[in-house]
Amino acid sequence: MASRRRTKRAGSESGPLEPPTSCRKSVGARPSLIYITRRWDFPADKSIIRPEAVIFHADPNQTLIKWNANRSYFSSGDLGDVIAALPIIRQQGGGTFYLGPAHDPIGAREKMTRARFESIRPLLELQPYVQKVDFMESFDQTKIDNDLSTFRTTRHIRAENLALWQGRHIGREYMNLDPWLEVDARQHGRVICSRSGRYVNEQFPWAKIVKHYGDQVLFVGHPSEHAHFQSLVGRNVEHSITRDVLELAQLLKGAAIQFSNQSLPWWLGAAMGKKVIQESWPNDPNSVIERPALTYTRNPDEIRRLDHSLR
Repeated sequence: MASRRRTKRAGSESGPLEPPTSCRKSVGARPSLIYITRRWDFPADKSIIRPEAVIFHADPNQTLIKWNANRSYFSSGDLGDVIAALPIIRQQGGGTFYLGPAHDPIGAREKMTRARFESIRPLLELQPYVQKVDFMESFDQTKIDNDLSTFRTTRHIRAENLALWQGRHIGREYMNLDPWLEVDARQHGRVICSRSGRYVNEQFPWAKIVKHYGDQVLFVGHPSEHAHFQSLVGRNVEHSITRDVLELAQLLKGAAIQFSNQSLPWWLGAAMGKKVIQESWPNDPNSVIERPALTYTRNPDEIRRLDHSLR
């Protein structure tokens, strides 16, 4: 096949690429190639491609780019936000992760206290791309390359998950969301359920799930969440209290299946590549990763499919 020839066009530094001579359009014939109408860099401007397009590229998520592993990151958000931020650190080659109280009111939902930091520190220290974890009592901009604590000041795109939202906030438009947490399982084969007070879907069939799995069900979460869950499903459910986020992750890793709403346990399960069925909040589905092991209940059809599987 003939090589492509670059042509100049008035008003542009470089014009379109002409197709090979053998593939040029002739009278009465359909072109065998789509003409390239402008020069563009991939994947830096991947947004011009339609979502349904299949991408044949060696590095669609820019994971082969050599990043500076000495970067520093700061987060002050919920613990689920912290887990969702980890793919950014992994993709950019690793670095130091600082956690501390928010310096911007928009970033403050659940205050990052020293106790909350200590609860997640052991899990973060296990990750090979996190070189150091530290608590920052007072925000020091001179030590931070990427401030993730203010990601909620960036306009949210509906259905964009928390990892992509935080990445976009610091200019990382494309993210590799293959499982990113390395944890040794605490093997038990139980069915884990968790449900926080936020992001609930009243149509989610919790009672049917507990009835279907019976004594296999094990609840994880705060004692108040456990009490509310038992009231919701109308029966006693065994409760496992974990000391920190690492112990919670180990318990989730050893589960046969997990049911969670949009909260820390869901992000842990997704980050470890587990099979997780989500109680999705239709008003803000901000915890969606398209992966075969992850199931959602964002609309009546998805809820009906789950309900049918429990019969």
